[in-house]
Amino acid sequence: MNILTLFAAIVVIAVAFASLVALICVLIFGRKRSRTFRVLLGGVCCVPGIIAVGLFAGIFGPLDISGPEGLRGAYRFEFGEEPTKDVTMIQCRQVVVGDAGAAWLTFHASPETVDRLLRKKFVASDSATFQTSGEGGNCPSWWQPDADSMKQFYKAEGWSQHFRVSEAFLAHDREKRIVYFHHSGFD
Repeated sequence: MNILTLFAAIVVIAVAFASLVALICVLIFGRKRSRTFRVLLGGVCCVPGIIAVGLFAGIFGPLDISGPEGLRGAYRFEFGEEPTKDVTMIQCRQVVVGDAGAAWLTFHASPETVDRLLRKKFVASDSATFQTSGEGGNCPSWWQPDADSMKQFYKAEGWSQHFRVSEAFLAHDREKRIVYFHHSGFD
């Protein structure tokens, strides 16, 4: 786990704990006050903890990339090249937590572009390996390779230089020109 994540987690835990202690003190020592006063002050005590946990989840949660430049950047980050004109309808989600990360991309591309991408470390794989690679709680709702009936599956070990251990998985259907790509890695 990197030091920034560890520090952020400690700060969030400390703020949440301080909020909990303040709330307990209000409930114990505010018994002689009106119920409205205790509820109001209790709510004020909870706000810093709720904000800290929300910020932590927002910073380290999934990022659905949108906008043409962001999507082009996500494609460039994963494949090391600009998307060509035939690469369209890109969708992307990235998740980075501590020293681990994952990305899901889907896009339409010509068979020539797919062939060029496959020359970047990919070897033939199977449907079951591909399916299990992209599952999980952070998987985007638009990730539906089954619904799009993918026909060819590939896998690449040591995909990213940003992680000590990483794998990438790619599935596509040449006729429909749809590509599904998933990458995960950790240090």
